[in-house]
Amino acid sequence: CFKDGEPVTVDPVSNRRVVDFGKGVGSREVFLYNLPEVATCHETLGIPSVSARFGTSPGIWNGAMLLLSKLPRPVSRSRAFAGAMAALSDPIVRLVDKIEGEKVAMRVEIEWSDGAVTCSLFNHPSLRTAVGAATAAFADAALAGDTPAGVWVPEQTEAVPLRKDLLEKCAAPIGAIMILGKSPWRLGSDSVQLGMGLYVDR
Repeated sequence: CFKDGEPVTVDPVSNRRVVDFGKGVGSREVFLYNLPEVATCHETLGIPSVSARFGTSPGIWNGAMLLLSKLPRPVSRSRAFAGAMAALSDPIVRLVDKIEGEKVAMRVEIEWSDGAVTCSLFNHPSLRTAVGAATAAFADAALAGDTPAGVWVPEQTEAVPLRKDLLEKCAAPIGAIMILGKSPWRLGSDSVQLGMGLYVDR
């Protein structure tokens, strides 16, 4: 994280917060993670305070990630251990995905210097479809000549100058919901908490 321009170190999978990701996804628990976008947004856009959160559903997976974060570094960085955990969890993840689905959602909140908050939201019922559409949108921009030669992180203006066109293409797949630049209360869903990180829409 960055706070007032200074890096802040916090424990991974910490500072739990429940966030509403809108209709179709509802409220989900998220935790602070060291995601690369934190550094690139701070450095590229000059934003003094940046943090990123991540979560998955059902909530038991977040608990598993918390337990893994407590392992000694030599263990957690071991390729053999990572491979064994992936092999162990893969069939369970696939089974749960058939029950829970593979929805994906992102919410961006900007707090301005005057205290006002602006939010944007994207969600889609299929992670693989959403990733495919986003990848195709970036490739299309490059092929159309909108992106100059070079290697860019998405936050850089040079990556995709025509941001509105890119976002419209990302939201093109059937089922996608994209809301840009609204007040937080305009993004909400009507969900009910069942417990253990499980929520359902009314």
